Amino acid sequence: MGRVSSVRRQQETSIQDRLQLWRINRMRKDGLWSSEDAKLRWAHACKMLAEEGLRPEDGNLEANERVFKAVMGPEYPGRVRTQGFGVTPTRYFPQSTTRPGYNSSSSTFARVARLEEQLQTLKKEMRQVMQHCQGHHPPSRSSDMGGNDQSLPE
Repeated sequence: MGRVSSVRRQQETSIQDRLQLWRINRMRKDGLWSSEDAKLRWAHACKMLAEEGLRPEDGNLEANERVFKAVMGPEYPGRVRTQGFGVTPTRYFPQSTTRPGYNSSSSTFARVARLEEQLQTLKKEMRQVMQHCQGHHPPSRSSDMGGNDQSLPE
């Protein structure tokens, strides 16, 4: 069988991890590396993940993507490695990777998750305060008869 493109191999194997897909595309049928450079890059990627207590096979897509970007360097304008013809960085990545101070989309997702967790905690605390206040100060007769009832939304 001849060479297979990254996109075709990705479709056949359903692998979404670019680091794993890169490794598969650099291995020959006999299990040897296609080049010494590929072997060295893979060793460097494994070393970087091992420093975090991870392995490439663990399935941590965020860590593998971060290491892939570090080992392979920045994307070239107009294409994204392992994604085939016509896929550009602005289409593939949710945010531009050329902005200074940009970490990764995973850090944005993690921040949103933390903020949602904080919001839920604050809502819970607000409900507890409202219940406490209502227990000590029952509603007055004027509020029952059409007065100004200023209750907080849940």
